[in-house]
Amino acid sequence: MNKSLIAGCAVFAAALLSAGTIPPDVAARMKELNPVFDRYDADPAWVMPVGSGDLKAMAGFGNGIELQLGKHDFFGHEAVKYHYSPLPLSPGRIRIFPELKPESLTRFRQELDLYHGCLRFELGTAEGTVKAVIRGVMGKNTLLIEVEDNRKTPAKASILYFNHRSPQFLNLVEGRILCRETNLLQANQRPLPEGKKPSPDDHVYGRSLHLAIALDQGKLLPAEHDSHSISAKSATPLRNYRFFVTAETVTFGNSIDIAAVQSAVMKTPEIIQQQENWWREFWSRSFIVLRGDPDAAYLNKLWFVNLYSLAGVHGGVYPPRFSGGLGSVRDDNISWGHGYWFQNQREISWPLGTANHPEIWRRQIDFYDSYFHYRQQETAKFGKAGIYFPEWLPTRVLEKTRKHVTTPVTRELLEKQYDQRLESRKGGYTTHIHSAAAEWICLLDDYFRYTGDPQFASGIFSPWLHEITLFLVTFLKKGPDGLYHMEPSDSIEQFRKVRDPAPDLAGVRRVFEAALKHGPGFGFEPVLLEAVRERYQHLPELPFGFRVQTKKQQGVIVPADVYAPLREFLDDKGSYNQENPELYAIYPFAVIDAYSPAAEYERMVRTFRMRNYPNRAGWSQCGVQAARLHLPDTAEIVLKHAKLQQRYPYGGWNSPGKGLAGSRFGVSDAPYLDSPGVNTTALQEMLLQSHSGKTDLLPAVPENWSGKFRLRSRDGYLYEVEFGTGKRIQNVHRTKISGK
Repeated sequence: MNKSLIAGCAVFAAALLSAGTIPPDVAARMKELNPVFDRYDADPAWVMPVGSGDLKAMAGFGNGIELQLGKHDFFGHEAVKYHYSPLPLSPGRIRIFPELKPESLTRFRQELDLYHGCLRFELGTAEGTVKAVIRGVMGKNTLLIEVEDNRKTPAKASILYFNHRSPQFLNLVEGRILCRETNLLQANQRPLPEGKKPSPDDHVYGRSLHLAIALDQGKLLPAEHDSHSISAKSATPLRNYRFFVTAETVTFGNSIDIAAVQSAVMKTPEIIQQQENWWREFWSRSFIVLRGDPDAAYLNKLWFVNLYSLAGVHGGVYPPRFSGGLGSVRDDNISWGHGYWFQNQREISWPLGTANHPEIWRRQIDFYDSYFHYRQQETAKFGKAGIYFPEWLPTRVLEKTRKHVTTPVTRELLEKQYDQRLESRKGGYTTHIHSAAAEWICLLDDYFRYTGDPQFASGIFSPWLHEITLFLVTFLKKGPDGLYHMEPSDSIEQFRKVRDPAPDLAGVRRVFEAALKHGPGFGFEPVLLEAVRERYQHLPELPFGFRVQTKKQQGVIVPADVYAPLREFLDDKGSYNQENPELYAIYPFAVIDAYSPAAEYERMVRTFRMRNYPNRAGWSQCGVQAARLHLPDTAEIVLKHAKLQQRYPYGGWNSPGKGLAGSRFGVSDAPYLDSPGVNTTALQEMLLQSHSGKTDLLPAVPENWSGKFRLRSRDGYLYEVEFGTGKRIQNVHRTKISGK
């Protein structure tokens, strides 16, 4: 249902919804949806996440309450090789109440309190109850553990810190546990040669973790200590106390007084109230409340858990990775931990505009934006102009912010015969993926549409659009048919070195449309815009008339009235992943949707129904694509994705990688962030769509659902909508909060 159909509803233009305005029924619904463990379970997946923006933890119960710490920016090499290296290492593991054993518990309750942004433990014993609340101190790299010991005879406050590697310093200093661990290997896993200085691009050598643990009531006294662990206790039994866990990472040649940093955090007045205010403001930005059936409640719960999870890990210099972004569950065991894979990072950004959290989204954008000059240099090494934006980027020392300088474009530059080194490279896992560049431009375009930020447009969107447009204009090959083709190029990670992959054709179209729309205002050279227009008018149509099935990992062309993932195989017919490239024209590229001409729409619906890999992987965007086509069974498709990929009991997600050893839940080694990004996006697209220039309300909602939501459209409006069964819109409040 679009805006023209809701004239009978109450539509109001009101002042900006202020921070803290969360309807009471929404807060009550959040409490109902809190993930709860009401029994002890020894399974290692029986954990919940908590974060402070950068320092984070997966918390559960073993012999006491245990926190497996995580941090985005402490890069190094695993003590025991696990997957790929280097990756973000865990700062260690913490245990409180080490005297409490599972068999001594008479009652167990662990709750993820969404509204207050914390974890709550309630442990019953024969002597009474022990309670603990764990929360992140947002932006301070500190976890705060509040304890209330109501046993008849309270115990001394006790804590154990363990590091499975061997830190250079681990001791109790003035009543505080201090740990310092410095990486002495380079990124290439070799020692630094004597007399040599580390490369300025080496993000591993000399990177140092500084960790401190303190008690708010007196000094900790030593208990036990070895090279990997240290335990400490308070001098006397305590009923109410707090532990502060603080960790900072410094780069080669720098230092920090971690004790002083932690002391400043501990002296913060009304620190608990500050954190609760932070979360109240966070949840005031958007919400979803769904009723109607258990499936609605389940998806509603996942939406809140997904946003809670993202909020707790977007505060560091480096953004969280899709893998292990919430932290590891055991040691440093994270698959795909090295570098940033755009194919899986993009999903983190997808829902954040509609969810009205551009402040989180911007963390991802600023990180990729820091690669601008590096990608210019790397592209030039291939003898190309502009920027080639690959699917995988290595983790690097982030460059200081400086103004982006674009390539001056002349007719001679456009007509130059370019080196073919890039094209001639041997096919590989992500070697010839070019659609990532178009997706990056779509994300920047979307951010600009949501926020209308002119500084962002001129400082980030414009230079990236210019350089990627220049690369594509000079990369396209004009064929005998007079059309410009993409070759060789990968059809994402599914087919390698083909002609005219469907994602590329849809993506190039979107990039050129953005260049023609914004280029004149951004000051693009007329000769570049002329070349863009000429190529745009002579792009091939999306390939169709056949589908590519897989047989023994080979692509087999079968005639069918559907869209195809590519136009033609070149030298490799292998099938390498679990993707549906032919559907990228729906999402993320928005070339075809429910309002496309009937023939295109019907062909795309057939294509969707015949896809080879329905919800096969965590990143599978089938639910989003179904919503964009307004399919009546969208909710079933979104739910199927969740049932297949959401395996962690608290609401965490799987994605292809190693499994968590010893778990019966079939979970990945750590919770992933790409899969929930897809799920969150799909649910929001069922409720509100704005990609087409108009805002559709309830485009793909089941008839039996009812509820309310507060979500943001791309034209800068915040919609607060109440609806009943039968898609009956009962109230709409529309507030202008940004826009061009």
